Amino acid sequence: GLDQYCTKKGCIAPIVPDRPTPSPATMMVFKTELIGTGDGGKNFTYQFNYTTVNAKKFFIREGVKINNIQILLSDGVKNQYTPAQGGEDGALTTWEVPDGQYITQVEYRQSNSVDSLTFITNTGEKSPYFGGGGGMYGLMTFPTGFRLIGFYGKSDDMIDQLGFILARTYYTKSIP
Repeated sequence: GLDQYCTKKGCIAPIVPDRPTPSPATMMVFKTELIGTGDGGKNFTYQFNYTTVNAKKFFIREGVKINNIQILLSDGVKNQYTPAQGGEDGALTTWEVPDGQYITQVEYRQSNSVDSLTFITNTGEKSPYFGGGGGMYGLMTFPTGFRLIGFYGKSDDMIDQLGFILARTYYTKSIP
């Protein structure tokens, strides 16, 4: 092991070989287009800027529309909740992203607000259907290699507009 070697004359620290420095990581950040066309409420933006963070759990207040959304983001060690956006009406439903999976698509219905959301993972597993049946159907597919690190949009007592902030981590080789 790396324990010191000791004799009656004293201790000698072990020789530890130089370990290579990990490659520096950079993130490419991308915003999806907005779901919902409403112009009410206040703008919001939240993202968690760690190179390995990903969406872990969704908290959604729903009725005939998406009233409120909050996401638990995690890098596997540190957990961070986004601020809850939207109103207090509707039933609170939660969904945890299965271990080892990540969001690759979002099915939605939209009108002057976000009417419904369903999250789809890289293995094809779907979250519960959140929201109502109004509005027009759409499917958003995230670019390959990107993961969900936050969201942005407009809200008041419901979610008028919602977009997702995605990131992809790149590691560059460092020259010693």
